[in-house]
Amino acid sequence: MSRQQTRRKCRCCTKFFIPDPRNQTRQHYCPQPACRQASKAASQRRWLSKAANSDYFRGADQVLRVQLWRKSHPGCLIDNSVKPSDVAMPSHLSATTMRR
Repeated sequence: MSRQQTRRKCRCCTKFFIPDPRNQTRQHYCPQPACRQASKAASQRRWLSKAANSDYFRGADQVLRVQLWRKSHPGCLIDNSVKPSDVAMPSHLSATTMRR
C-alpha cells in the first residue's frame, strides 16, 4: 500500500507543495529556487545562533588557516571575469557586417 501524500505550506512563499517522501517530516520549503535560498539562509542563521558555533569562523587560528590556504593557492580567488569591452570582436562579426 502506498502512503497518502500530504501537502505542506511552504514557509517562504506560503504555497502548498508535496514534500519529498524521503524527507517528508523535515522539508518545510518548496523546491522553488527563491524558497530554497530562504531555506539555506534560515538554516545558516539557526546554525550560527547556537552558542558553540558563534565563533566558529573567527579567531587568530582561522585567520592563519585562511592565510596559509591563500598562499598555497595563488590566483584562485582572483576575479578573472572578462568585461565585454575588453573582448575584441571577431572579424566576421565586425560592425560593418552586422548592419542591415
